[in-house]
Amino acid sequence: MDTDFAKDRISEKFPCLPIINIESAGEGEDNIAFSVNDDLIFLFPKRNKSCERLKIRHALLPEVQKGITTKIPVFDFYATTEAGKTAFVGYKKIRGMSRYPKDLERDEASLHRALAQMAEFAAQLHAFPVERASEAGVPKASYEKRITTWLGEFKSFADGLVSPETMRFVESSFQRHLADQSNFAFKPTLVHSDLLMHNMLFDLSGNLSGVIDFGDLVIGNPEYDLVEPYRNFGQDNFREHFLPFYPHPNKEALIKKLSFLECARYVRSFCFKVRRGRTGGREWQLEKLNQLALQEKNGVALD
Repeated sequence: MDTDFAKDRISEKFPCLPIINIESAGEGEDNIAFSVNDDLIFLFPKRNKSCERLKIRHALLPEVQKGITTKIPVFDFYATTEAGKTAFVGYKKIRGMSRYPKDLERDEASLHRALAQMAEFAAQLHAFPVERASEAGVPKASYEKRITTWLGEFKSFADGLVSPETMRFVESSFQRHLADQSNFAFKPTLVHSDLLMHNMLFDLSGNLSGVIDFGDLVIGNPEYDLVEPYRNFGQDNFREHFLPFYPHPNKEALIKKLSFLECARYVRSFCFKVRRGRTGGREWQLEKLNQLALQEKNGVALD
């Protein structure tokens, strides 16, 4: 799909929208994106599952936005095919840019502001009524099933690629987590599932201006949304600047879970790349697991 095709489809469905310029804005797992007039983003789904996900987001995100301070994509343009499937969607571009953690750690005030605003976003998202999300078609994700699946895939995909010590570390970490039923005693919430740094946008002052890519939206374990700020900024910064703004009944237990989920995140990412036939980044994921295994060996245990 190129810009000419996208322009023709948009003009056909929305003839009153003048298109002065259109350019590619990237391609993800689910959608191909185009920037129109440097003011709008249009997403064209790549498969049937992507169509359904966009339909759910079209119905739900306007309601979610009402309870969230940070801007999220709300689809002002929604086009369907003759069969009633989602053809494409469009929304007002959210101004801002993704930042590396080191860019937000330049001073204590910047670090505090960034993590506090991330925590506020997560808390507001997780407070959205689960019943309404379910009515809109958001799927339920079994946290225990996910963990079990990732471990099984990793044992198959990484066999011979990691040391026996690292494989034992991964297996024992997952088995300990699965054996402790308190890890599954959470209250299910609406979960973004992909709060990577490139999905969080910041303005020039370092304020969180928007969060994008709700394609993996599920009802599940809210703690999964907290892994990236924990991993990217470290446990000490997470404790000091994030946790005071995120309500949780047992924050020490949360820290232990996130220590495990950091490991699980690398396992999941590695397995995802293998399933998709992608080679880039696999070695990095495995090296991170090697480092965690070494930490445990030296006395920094995961729970």
